[in-house]
Amino acid sequence: MKIKEINKFVKAIKEKEEIELNLSLFGNAVATKYTEFAMLNLSMSFYMDCETLLTNPYNAELKNIVKTVIAIVDNCIIKGDVSVFEKSIEKLDKLRGEISERVKLLTVYTDELNIYGKILEKKITKFSGEQLLLTDEEYAARILNYIFSEKDNTVVNLKVKDVVSKLPIRMSRSKFFDLVENALNVYSGNSLYNLNSFIEILESYAMVAKPNGYGEDFPKIHRKLQELQVGINDLEDQKKYKKICESFDKMLIKTEEISDSYIQAIKIINDLYSVLLVLPYVVEESKVIDNCTNIIASISKGFVNNNINEEQVDAMFESIEGEQEALMEEMNTISERLFDIVQANKVDIENLLLGAKFNSLVKAKDFYTNNLFMYVNQIQDTGEIVDDKQLKKAQESIINKLSESFVDRNSEINWAVMSIVLSELPIFFKNTEEIKNYVINSLTSCRDNDEKLASISLILSE
Repeated sequence: MKIKEINKFVKAIKEKEEIELNLSLFGNAVATKYTEFAMLNLSMSFYMDCETLLTNPYNAELKNIVKTVIAIVDNCIIKGDVSVFEKSIEKLDKLRGEISERVKLLTVYTDELNIYGKILEKKITKFSGEQLLLTDEEYAARILNYIFSEKDNTVVNLKVKDVVSKLPIRMSRSKFFDLVENALNVYSGNSLYNLNSFIEILESYAMVAKPNGYGEDFPKIHRKLQELQVGINDLEDQKKYKKICESFDKMLIKTEEISDSYIQAIKIINDLYSVLLVLPYVVEESKVIDNCTNIIASISKGFVNNNINEEQVDAMFESIEGEQEALMEEMNTISERLFDIVQANKVDIENLLLGAKFNSLVKAKDFYTNNLFMYVNQIQDTGEIVDDKQLKKAQESIINKLSESFVDRNSEINWAVMSIVLSELPIFFKNTEEIKNYVINSLTSCRDNDEKLASISLILSE
């Protein structure tokens, strides 16, 4: 159905013309478009990502997830058994929750690895024989020139954050805590969801987040983190430094690869989830849906037989060539129309028993327009606004966690945490003079010339 036909339904609904008929026709038309788009996405992710995950030699859990996906595809899409749709969606919900927990844990592990990476990069000049050739003031001038070489404020702000993350940190803990606390003041009167999300990010960067499975799941990664915590205290010769850097690089790459695999899995599941949400409401014939179903059936058969005929599948993809690009141009318009219709006709939709259909369409829209973990069982944005009491509680909580963590860790780790956290805060400088003073103070306060030189090199090499 052309977008012009959908617009006719929209016009009729706005004019309250045959409201029951036009709401139903509009919903059916949107369901067809969303199903076509979801099926196109699923065809490609099913083909390109499932095989990769099935052959992953490191993770049996991912293989089992893909096998569950293949079984649901077979029952719901290929066989068209509508009776199992609801249970299948429940299974996918469960998988999405499990994958969300894994990705959250891997993100925390990656952030901790990056803290150790920051410590290691600050030692890069320790064994190079390089020397500081200019005064602190002269280096500061070069850094400030780097920051303000662009006139675009957005670019300048990004450079300020970059410089803060790389400069030596020698400020007091109380000053650091004040900056963190003050940064959270911007959330007063803002969304509570946004405040909680930001704190979750800060806690991960600060190495105080301990999500489910921490220290137990992915034990090789956790052991490496423990080794790094001990190893960075004993880097007095180049051989040890080189060895720990190589070990760090390998583990960081491996952790990111595992995380990427789970992201692949959630994308496949989301595509399948989207199809199951809207496919039951498709009443008109669609060559796109039929062609995608044939492609998916061929791929599924190949998985069962452990032999995908890639030449045949590639040829079948020619039947949907260009369809995704064409639909992309319509999707935003359709989603806007859906939002407007639902907002303006909530009572009619419920009274005409169309709630289930439109709820599924809205959910499918959200999968198309929002993040990968939409609707996972976690804190959702309810629209609640932060009041003074909630803000104070959040500030005290994050400061207490930071304060407690600093006691048990050495100064190098704490400095690395401080630099990362500060670089993630909203810009806390009021003017260019404060930026200038911060840069100069960071350099003059650092008595470790190797760290100072490494920091300067990292900034000016950009």
